[in-house]
Amino acid sequence: MNIKVFDTTLRDGEQQACINFSKEQKIEMALLFKKMGVDYVGMMPCQSSAAEEVTRIMLENGVCVLPLTPLNKGFVYQSLELSSKMTLFQAGSDDLLKIRYKTDDVNYARRVNTEKFVEYLQLVREVAPETEIFVGLEDVTSADRGYLLEFMNAIKGYSNTFIIADSKG
Repeated sequence: MNIKVFDTTLRDGEQQACINFSKEQKIEMALLFKKMGVDYVGMMPCQSSAAEEVTRIMLENGVCVLPLTPLNKGFVYQSLELSSKMTLFQAGSDDLLKIRYKTDDVNYARRVNTEKFVEYLQLVREVAPETEIFVGLEDVTSADRGYLLEFMNAIKGYSNTFIIADSKG
């Protein structure tokens, strides 16, 4: 098993109350993470033009940024323009799946989620076959284990890196 450190402080850290990093602070921290040996830094360039700019500057300075990319074609193309790596992510736990797909039918939400993931993984493989794709499910530590196994089998062959994230804080 190969374990790597993927830090999302510059993205998820700002979701905490009263925390807002300036552009300069984000770049400074990313360079410190690089010095410390952090393997990947997560940024969400689709959040804003400022986030995209900071992502570009980090990449230009040799920081290994993984653009956090929701399942949205525009966001996928944006990430592909920035990097040869990306993290596709979406809800993973039943609670988040029901919210995301606006349903109480968890089996429906799981099926649609898996289908959407495969669709977007196929899109990336068609458009940019050399892209290193990481897959992340939000709140994965609360996800149903049976669903996780089904999901991982469905995406086999598209990605060999699965990110274990607990993103409910």
